[in-house]
Amino acid sequence: MLNFNEFQEHIKNTILDYLPEEFSDADVDLQQVAKNNEMLTGIIIHQEKINISPTIYLDSFYKDYLSGCKDLDTVMGEIGQIYVQNVPDKNFDVSRITDFELVKDRIIAKVICMENNEKLLEGKPYRQMADLTVTYHVLLSKENGMMTVPISDKLMQSWGIAEDVLFTAAKNGMSNFTPVTIKSMTETLIEMCGEEQFELMEVPTEADEMMYIMSNTENVNGAAAIIDPNNMDLARSYMQDDFYILPLSVHEVLLVKQNQMSVKELEDMVKTFNASAVALQDRLSDHVYKYDFARYEIYRADQEQQRLAELNAEQARTHAAGR
Repeated sequence: MLNFNEFQEHIKNTILDYLPEEFSDADVDLQQVAKNNEMLTGIIIHQEKINISPTIYLDSFYKDYLSGCKDLDTVMGEIGQIYVQNVPDKNFDVSRITDFELVKDRIIAKVICMENNEKLLEGKPYRQMADLTVTYHVLLSKENGMMTVPISDKLMQSWGIAEDVLFTAAKNGMSNFTPVTIKSMTETLIEMCGEEQFELMEVPTEADEMMYIMSNTENVNGAAAIIDPNNMDLARSYMQDDFYILPLSVHEVLLVKQNQMSVKELEDMVKTFNASAVALQDRLSDHVYKYDFARYEIYRADQEQQRLAELNAEQARTHAAGR
């Protein structure tokens, strides 16, 4: 049984044997990459005529190998297959990334938690919303999953734009490529379990009136839907009331109508769900949020009184200055 360092080196030295002949002259590198809440080891395969390559993360593959559920040959085959499936869209010239006008319609956002992600955020533009962070990416391909490249400070500066331009572009890009979805608990559970299994679950019909799942059409990084006021207005029309936002993962949030449970009870529910059912790289936050429709702002529900005091103080200062 190989240790992790030996496993990495074996893949680096032999992965080209598991790729089509067109990759025979490619270079293979290993790299430590900061991801949401953790550092991962990735393998990157560079082809001469392609200046952007997907990164395949090895940590989960090593766990499968170590547990004995997959042998080394199976792991190698899967890594090779994933790489081939995720090479950039041949219809998209990645050299266009240097021209903002050519890629502005392909910019999308992801939402992560500020905590534990300082390394990931280094050298990148972002926007803080409560203790959540909006990051920006160029969508390269949707053919075999969402392949994106993060936007760096250097790239943004070369475009000659500011972060607020990226924010607007990301909202538009998400509307075009990953439109918001809002589904009732019934719709969600039937999709997950099938209609027959759902019938056996005996879910109360009132659950559809109290809770909805917000994500996007790809079910990937769907929590970013909360950054768009249009999506939040749509959510309010479903809920028919103000609501709490529970971050189930970076891929979706749960909308819960107010006055159903206390903020403390909802936070306990989120923490339990995160600890038992959400992989570390998909974890968003242990907190519960609300949305200020007048100010288009997300804030932590457990800090509502503090926020109200700050807004009142700000209003008083503005009023005094206007005298």
